[in-house]
Amino acid sequence: MEDILELKTRLDNCMKKSYRPKYLHPKTINNFIFHFNSLRYKEKEFTFLHLNNYLHEVEEMHTITRNESADLFTAYLLPVAKIYDRDLGFTPMINIFLIILWFIAIGILLILLNLPTIVFYLLALLLLTYYAYAVFKKMQKKVYGLMF
Repeated sequence: MEDILELKTRLDNCMKKSYRPKYLHPKTINNFIFHFNSLRYKEKEFTFLHLNNYLHEVEEMHTITRNESADLFTAYLLPVAKIYDRDLGFTPMINIFLIILWFIAIGILLILLNLPTIVFYLLALLLLTYYAYAVFKKMQKKVYGLMF
């Protein structure tokens, strides 16, 4: 099996060539590489194969669009993320702006349904708690995400 650190080098090379490096999910892949040695042997093989295939696909592309990025994430990185989630306690990293958008949308819905304000405050507490948890996991390098 090729050295896992070689995948890091290949990712760095892809990042230098790309006009949209965030579409390559560099933080997600770096977190996978950082915790690679914590996996069991079978999961290491699966992870290495998927990361290698992902980078091969990216290296063949001249540019990458948002849709292509999402498709590559779904095909190669999401199966790996599920293993890291199950075995190592990874969690999805959600952008704070998306959380604010959810908060506003659900808040409007709660107002339209004329629910008590306590429900609104509980929602805010729930979303902020999840974000705080994700930030804590981010400090441990145990997060992944579509645009992360």
